[in-house]
Amino acid sequence: MKIRTKILICYVSAFSIIILLIGYFMFVTITNYIIMRTVNNMIDNLNKEINIIVDNNKNIDPKILIEKYVDTIASNLYLNNYFVKLYNDKSLISHLHYDIDGKNSKIDDIVKIALRGKGAYEVNKNLLYISLPIKFGNEIIGAVEYIHPLTNELDSINFIKLIFEIFGLISIFIILLVSIYMSYIITKPIKQLDSAARKFLNGNYEILPVKTKDEIGNFTMTFNQMTIFLILLIKRIKIST
Repeated sequence: MKIRTKILICYVSAFSIIILLIGYFMFVTITNYIIMRTVNNMIDNLNKEINIIVDNNKNIDPKILIEKYVDTIASNLYLNNYFVKLYNDKSLISHLHYDIDGKNSKIDDIVKIALRGKGAYEVNKNLLYISLPIKFGNEIIGAVEYIHPLTNELDSINFIKLIFEIFGLISIFIILLVSIYMSYIITKPIKQLDSAARKFLNGNYEILPVKTKDEIGNFTMTFNQMTIFLILLIKRIKIST
């Protein structure tokens, strides 16, 4: 394998890996930002709706509120074609669009967290699950689970992914061109030395111009000194004979 090919492979491989790593971390960061922004917006909206429902029913016993008015609460929380499930402290007691996630009446882990008083969320099969506690004073009377299809968010993420892919291909193409040029710059003086050495064998002694101050430049100077020495030596031999 030629030196130029080796240099080309090293340059392209190194820079391609760097671009892929940077692109991956940027894509993950942007994706997490989009998801977290959706989560925070939905949590804020859900908290407002839950607080309104609880504030409007302060005179009603908490257990009656959660069981008797469960369909009303679920309907009030059903916004923008999202999907709502309502739980008491034991099981699912109301839902809209029951089969959206195929989990039936199973209490999710995030619902269990909400029943302990903390909000939680997870992403599963392009669905965003958010669960929040329903509090009546200091008492937790149930939990609401919001199921949000990530259609718009996935469209944005896929668009960003496409941009990164196009940018990556363009970057690799530019790196390839730069690598070809750099390998040409590096190997050109080596080829000149090789050509001069071949001419040297045929008795054609050539002094090469020194264009760089690196190792190749030093090697060229050494080659020129050797050539000059041999030229002088040959002249002395001819004179002596």
